Amino acid sequence: MSISARLSIAWESSSKPEENTSTMVLSTPSERFVDVRPLLTPCGDFPFEWAFAGSARLLAPDGSQIEFSHDFFDSDYIRRWCECRKRELAGQTVQYPLKSDIPKDIGHFETLQDGTRRETGTMYNPGSGTEEQYEERWVSLDPWKTTPQHKVQAGSTVAAESRLFDVKSGGEGRFVRVGNWAQGVFWNKDNLDTPISVVRVFFDGRWNPVLQHGDCSMFPVGENPAVGATVSKGTVTWEVLE
Repeated sequence: MSISARLSIAWESSSKPEENTSTMVLSTPSERFVDVRPLLTPCGDFPFEWAFAGSARLLAPDGSQIEFSHDFFDSDYIRRWCECRKRELAGQTVQYPLKSDIPKDIGHFETLQDGTRRETGTMYNPGSGTEEQYEERWVSLDPWKTTPQHKVQAGSTVAAESRLFDVKSGGEGRFVRVGNWAQGVFWNKDNLDTPISVVRVFFDGRWNPVLQHGDCSMFPVGENPAVGATVSKGTVTWEVLE
């Protein structure tokens, strides 16, 4: 399990490194993850560069090449789907996006002398609307010592309990906890205006929200059942997979 924070990104269309988000990725031992990228300067009705969840697969034994799939949950796909649904309800003919068309991203990783990681590859650039080459810098965070005010880089081995909840019924989504941190994404298909809910919470004696968007009442914050158990929150049922 791990927590990663992005330090910067540089696109080929604008090679200067920058970071306009507070991106954090929580991953489980099976490499299933939730990746949330809220804008530092929120704008619009969806104040995120991206919010998605999926799984990672090693393409090289040393971890230098990893494939990321996010057809499980992808905010760009969901927002396009909702726009199609609105037009359809207005009497227009539409063609819905397909989850099978969501591309997989392959990142090439290099560990730098300071322990941070450089990732290069090609993926969709929300700014330009096209696929571009990119270079990102990442840091692994200590899941116990990192706080909302202070990031602490993880050592080579940091043990932390984790839990992974996937929605079993009532929508689509995932909620991951690693150490003192948890975050989740959820799609309410009955809400076309605010279909996506996002939460990031930190434990400091109690679970405190660091980030909330949409209706977050369905997330299993603070729940710690055994693997295989289910948790109901209103009309949403979650299953503990890890």
